[in-house]
Amino acid sequence: MKQSLNQIPGPLRKVILFRFVTCGAALLMLLWVLLILRDWKFTIPCVAVAIVFFVAGLQLLADCTENNYITLKGVCSEVERTGFRKRIKSICIKCGELSVRFPNPDCYSKTLKTGDHLEIYVSCSAPVYEMDGYQVICNTLAIGKLP
Repeated sequence: MKQSLNQIPGPLRKVILFRFVTCGAALLMLLWVLLILRDWKFTIPCVAVAIVFFVAGLQLLADCTENNYITLKGVCSEVERTGFRKRIKSICIKCGELSVRFPNPDCYSKTLKTGDHLEIYVSCSAPVYEMDGYQVICNTLAIGKLP
C-alpha cells in the first residue's frame, strides 16, 4: 500500500492532501460549534462539508492508486486571464500536434505564463470536445509545472 501511495505524482498528492485537510478543518469547526454554541442545527453545514471533501479525497485516492488518470505534458501556448483580478480563465497547451484548451483550470498560480512546461492530470472518463480547432477538456485533477 505504501509503495502505491509513493507512486502518486506530487500535484495529485497535493490535491488529495488539500481535500483531507479541508475535511479535518470542517470537523474541527464542528467541534467548535458544538462546544461554543451547543446547538445541533449549526453543525449540519460542517458535517456536509466534511463528508463531501472526505468522499472526494477517497475517490481521488482510489483513482490514483488504480492509475485511472491520464497525464498530458506540453508547452503552454496561451494563458487567458480575467480583466480585473488577473485570474486564469483558460489555458492552452501544445501536446505534440494537438492543441488542448482547459477552461477554468483548477490552478490559482498567477505566475503561469506562455512557454511554461506543464503536466496536467485528467481523469480517464473526462469528456473531450472540439471547438475552434482545439480539443477542450473541462475537468482537470491537478496541474503541475515542470522545471
